[in-house]
Amino acid sequence: MIPAFLDMMPEESTFIAEIEGKPVACLSVILTNTGTAWLENFVSNPEADIEMTRLAMELSWEEILRFIKKEGYVRLFAMSLNPRTKKRFEHFGFKQSARDITTMVREI
Repeated sequence: MIPAFLDMMPEESTFIAEIEGKPVACLSVILTNTGTAWLENFVSNPEADIEMTRLAMELSWEEILRFIKKEGYVRLFAMSLNPRTKKRFEHFGFKQSARDITTMVREI
């Protein structure tokens, strides 16, 4: 795990898939009180084998779905400008809901 990212990930809803004791993929979900959760971080280890990364993502994805359903969430929202990530989201059942969106953040 890259330490710089640790403070950006929610402890209760971050899932790290390990293979042979090494982190391969990480998915984080931001929980709300609205019935909608946000898929936040979708990260893989660049040093990991691509097939192991795909397997780890599939397993992490299934765990996240179980988790958010158990917590009572009815939808999962995600954003990305990356075409590969968009395809990955579609693989996991997401449907495009907006185009050409700008996201903004302000540090406080």
